Amino acid sequence: MVSGGALICAATAIIMLVLSGLWAEYRFRRFDRLPAHFDWTGRPTRYATRSFVIWLTPAIFAALIITIVFAINFVPKQYVSGDPSIAVMLASAIIVLAHGFVLWMINRWADGRIRG
Repeated sequence: MVSGGALICAATAIIMLVLSGLWAEYRFRRFDRLPAHFDWTGRPTRYATRSFVIWLTPAIFAALIITIVFAINFVPKQYVSGDPSIAVMLASAIIVLAHGFVLWMINRWADGRIRG
């Protein structure tokens, strides 16, 4: 069973994903299309509509967090070593950081477009 602290952490992560999407909508409102994929050097290799790029990642990540929370409740206790809530908190933190990295990459691209 997932503890209350882990549920609060998961809910906070989902709220942060939604708030970052709202921020990104405001920040990138002047662009119709945004980079949807970057190569290893940080250059965009594929573009998509702004709404798709901004909201797809938070939607997938929120669904992943919810799936992790529910899946942990179905793991038999004999297979659990330690507190499963730690997995929820760690996954939530990693997911928020991954989304932050994606937004950072898009922000770098947008700054380059604005400056010149």
